[in-house]
Amino acid sequence: MSNTTCFHRHARREVDRAVSDAFSDLAGDLAARSAFASLLGHARERSTLLCAGRDHASRAAAVRALRNLARHNAAHVASAATWAGGDAGVNDLIHSLAQHVVGRYVVPCGFVSVWLADDPEPQRWFIEHANGRPFREISGLPVRMTRRMEHILLTSPPHLPLQAAMRRAEILGLDGPPELVDTILTTDLAADLGHGDLWRQALRFFARYWDALGPIRVTTIIDFLYARCVRPTEIATDAGVLIKGPPDPDFSLAGRTPQSLLRIVDAWHAELAVRRGTGRTWPTSKLQGFRYVEPPRPEAAEGPIEWWIAELLSSGELVAEGRALRHCVASYEDRCVRGVSSIWTLRRQAGEGAPVRRFTIEVDPRARAIVQIRGFANRRADGHPRRIIGMWAERERLTVASHA
Repeated sequence: MSNTTCFHRHARREVDRAVSDAFSDLAGDLAARSAFASLLGHARERSTLLCAGRDHASRAAAVRALRNLARHNAAHVASAATWAGGDAGVNDLIHSLAQHVVGRYVVPCGFVSVWLADDPEPQRWFIEHANGRPFREISGLPVRMTRRMEHILLTSPPHLPLQAAMRRAEILGLDGPPELVDTILTTDLAADLGHGDLWRQALRFFARYWDALGPIRVTTIIDFLYARCVRPTEIATDAGVLIKGPPDPDFSLAGRTPQSLLRIVDAWHAELAVRRGTGRTWPTSKLQGFRYVEPPRPEAAEGPIEWWIAELLSSGELVAEGRALRHCVASYEDRCVRGVSSIWTLRRQAGEGAPVRRFTIEVDPRARAIVQIRGFANRRADGHPRRIIGMWAERERLTVASHA
């Protein structure tokens, strides 16, 4: 049996498992199960959406999108039986199918991202806009949009997911420079649109003082605001761990200058740097670590170079990582304990030398996605380290969020 035949059989088994899981997810909703069966049958008959030649992540995304479209069967305005189908990429085909099934008006290509995720609210935005409602007038949007922001959103680059495009439109609508957009889209704010008033105030501040702040300071301030105003805190008591709200949810940037704000942020960073671990540990995420040895180079005097990725499983390890790389990963302890985040370290070792910490990686275990990659003082990963992280992600079947 040829390798190609084996590959295709394996791919078909993977699709069958994904389809079976989707039917299980829709258990109890007969209308959704019927709609899913119809979408699945016509997608196979009319397009290459589920063809065996696609990679695992693309096939899984396609089945997930069909399931999500089926859940909104009450909003269908046309049958998949009259869809033109075709031979194209997964995103293009899903956009075409969603546009046909739930919409009467053209929706930007980037909006297809809502069908590849499991949040029904952005899917509702797609449906309402596809049926003629101006986007800024959709009820319940987490970002208050002006007419100008809406225009920027509807002309966004097609590769941007909807939430990231909304954030980009907000920043440009506030007269923020393109460099600020690039910086913000590498943070959690590219996907997290909650706490709209807090981040609107922060984005105005960043736009006004961009020249005095720059990308690293902006990223650090965002980490500070998350820790101070957004994320819950955990306090160890005799009765167990007590989860409380953020330490200062009413913190405001009003009246502050870059200098006064940075003094507070630097003091917070200094506190993290001297913080001792609480002694807490947490179970592994079940993902496997990674080791990569560079091919030997005759001119390399330092000996063989080895890269490895390992999970951090205690508060002490987080503190040491944050201290070495001068970022705030120590503040993620409660997220690790609750299983919301899994933190990994990428290290480099040359010959017999000591391993050097290079980058910290945050994984969302539920979404199986890499959501942050931070180096020294929050620098971004590129070049060889980014390729190694990509190899690990491919082996573990992790997606890499666009803002990572």
